[in-house]
Amino acid sequence: MFTEAVPGALKSNLELLSKEKFIKEFYLAGGTSVALQLGHRVSYDLDFFTPKTFNEERIIQNLSDLGNLKIDQRTEQTILGILNNVKVSFFFYRYSLLFNPLVWQGIRLADLRDVACMKIDAVQSRGTKRDFIDLYAIIKNGYTLEELLELFKKKYKRVRYNEIHIRKSLIYFVDAEKEKMPKMLKSFEWREIKKFFISEVKKL
Repeated sequence: MFTEAVPGALKSNLELLSKEKFIKEFYLAGGTSVALQLGHRVSYDLDFFTPKTFNEERIIQNLSDLGNLKIDQRTEQTILGILNNVKVSFFFYRYSLLFNPLVWQGIRLADLRDVACMKIDAVQSRGTKRDFIDLYAIIKNGYTLEELLELFKKKYKRVRYNEIHIRKSLIYFVDAEKEKMPKMLKSFEWREIKKFFISEVKKL
């Protein structure tokens, strides 16, 4: 794992969480899961997901035992907060994992292909620069956009997505352009990432 891709406080939180029984029901996805596996950029948040419903009050109590906890949002099956100065989130996510997660130091990390599907879903809603960068990094790790789009259809087979909209979203950079580049550990250039997606979408 590329532990240099996450700050010390985040690593400390992962170590604390790994000892908690409830964390076995969750898997880590989002940018931090990709960054740990690929080491392409620094990531600062912990985004956990589970296909099982959970008791929010119990999770909050467990988190509060691990240090300084501030809850920013608590709704049904969703917790957003800050634990020891690190953003953390816990979500119920009904879409099943396509692949077995990787277990690292007691934490389940979603397979890169599952994260890629989730990133495509994020892009078709409103893609951030980080979403495009992470998806690019996953593809460059040995996958194709076409292959990942087929997995996307499989993962979200219960949802009626508009394929034309998804393809257009993959080359719509207006919102992402307004954002700063994250702290990179690999020499990815934003203009090259845009050119890549434009080229790949044309092949579909």
